[in-house]
Amino acid sequence: MAGKITLTVTTGPKTGTEFVFEEHDTLLLGRKNDCQVCLPEDKLISRHHFILEMNPPDIRICDLGSLHGTYINGQRYGGREKHETPEEGARRKLAQVDLRDGDEIKAGETTLRVRVEATASLLKPRRCLWCRDYINVLDFSLPTISSPHRGRYQYLRLPDHP
Repeated sequence: MAGKITLTVTTGPKTGTEFVFEEHDTLLLGRKNDCQVCLPEDKLISRHHFILEMNPPDIRICDLGSLHGTYINGQRYGGREKHETPEEGARRKLAQVDLRDGDEIKAGETTLRVRVEATASLLKPRRCLWCRDYINVLDFSLPTISSPHRGRYQYLRLPDHP
């Protein structure tokens, strides 16, 4: 097992529901009954609103051309224009976002909190090819503004330490 991803519904009709993923899987959220998370009572959610792909510890979300868009930590991703049909919206370049531990996904009245747990094998030390410092690849994959490694995505896998 490479890790575990837990999605917890924090607001909306299914508040308190948890979804746990320990292997590669997908999750479709929408109003239609063919969705794993079916929310017919939430009129701000599209029939097929977004899809999540999990391969722990990695998780990615893709808005499927929803009318109201999908919000990650308050920022809108994806969606379509009001004059576009769902089919036209689905033909647009779809917004895909890699998610991290603690991220919040909001669609309609529903909010999900992302929890990512990685196994110790994923936290083996790596060396930055640029400065040769040891880095944590999970922290390095999406650097923050204060990261000295910002924008440098090359790393070298080191042999296991005794």
